Amino acid sequence: MPVSSPRRFALPVLALAACIGIATPSLRAQEDASPFRIAELEEENAHLRARVAELEAALLRATEALTAAVDALGSARRTMHADASGGVMLPATPLASPDALFAALVRDYRRTFAESAPAQERRSAVAAWIESMRETMSGRVVWLVAIDELETPRQQAPSVRVRVLDAATLAPLGAPFRAEIPQRFVAAIERQNTAWAVWEMEADYAAKPTLNPERTTIGAFDHPRFIGPFAEFGDDLHWRTLGLSARARDLNAPTTTKVPGAPTNTGPAR
Repeated sequence: MPVSSPRRFALPVLALAACIGIATPSLRAQEDASPFRIAELEEENAHLRARVAELEAALLRATEALTAAVDALGSARRTMHADASGGVMLPATPLASPDALFAALVRDYRRTFAESAPAQERRSAVAAWIESMRETMSGRVVWLVAIDELETPRQQAPSVRVRVLDAATLAPLGAPFRAEIPQRFVAAIERQNTAWAVWEMEADYAAKPTLNPERTTIGAFDHPRFIGPFAEFGDDLHWRTLGLSARARDLNAPTTTKVPGAPTNTGPAR
């Protein structure tokens, strides 16, 4: 077998060595430059994170401002109920009627949470505020009311539609609402032949707002009624006495026209 000449291998080896020699400085340059490039990328990433945080904060402020505007508009519509005879404002007394209680809760909420806060802090603060409202906004009430639409379904508590009236003018103090009544009042209500009868009722009435951690806006249907971010309206009505008022003949209520109004939350009758 012929012996290969050393020169046949010398040239490729020399060529490979030359390539390695040429490539090595380039690789070293990349290795030397990589720490600086990493630092640049880290700085750029930090800048982007800061910018994202600024945009998120701006979006939150805009959302809160929009929520407040929508809430203010809805509250203005709900807290001014005018009858056809001429513009009755809701009384400032919270327990004067369900709508008066709702308006008082909205006012207190806005006063308490005038300053914006992160969502988690706001939720905790609203939960504490709800407990405070449940403890302070309650008491014995005597209302002049108009009652109609008695319903006595089987295996359920009877209920009626109620309008709380101003004692001086008989103007409605808010929208009608449905409420459960004790069974002992059903016979007396059934004996009335008029579509609306005026009664004097005594009851225990209390604010029962609830926490909804997922609700931050009024929403399309507003039920339960929206007090503010994370807070929804609720109340509790426990009837004690009910009797016809001497002012029944003074009420000029509709007999065929249905009075619009959304129901409030009411507790079980006692």
